[in-house]
Amino acid sequence: MRGWATTSARVPSTTTSPKVLLLDEPFAQIDALTRGVIQDELMRMWTASRNTVFMVTHDVDEAILLSDRIALMTRGPEARLAEIVDVQIPRPRARAELIDDPEYLRLRARILHFLVEGGRRPADRFDMGNLDGSPIPPTLGDAPAEPGRPSTTDLALTL
Repeated sequence: MRGWATTSARVPSTTTSPKVLLLDEPFAQIDALTRGVIQDELMRMWTASRNTVFMVTHDVDEAILLSDRIALMTRGPEARLAEIVDVQIPRPRARAELIDDPEYLRLRARILHFLVEGGRRPADRFDMGNLDGSPIPPTLGDAPAEPGRPSTTDLALTL
């Protein structure tokens, strides 16, 4: 694990300093303790660069810990943006401090209720447009799921 963390720490210095970092469930196959260390490293890297990170995750706690905004998607092949949840917990954030934080508990309950309901809320009821206020294109999320891939409700987060 130490080698992975060291390698990840070097990535920003060896790349062309991307303005946006796209991550698709990067920590999904990692044990909880290692995941925590790498999440801390990602937060450190973000704090140093302040570049945008767009990350897809199915982990509610990870989404709240790492993000400023969480985009909740409806379920199924016709998945759409259902809601953008602002995370207004001050930074820096520490996992141990979040456990009893009232805002963390409120956000976690809100997101879990969405997931338990199956992410079936109509998108137009929650459609808040893009972050700049412009409308979301009608094609967002209209692409069918890949054949053989189960439909899930994704948490896409941005730092």
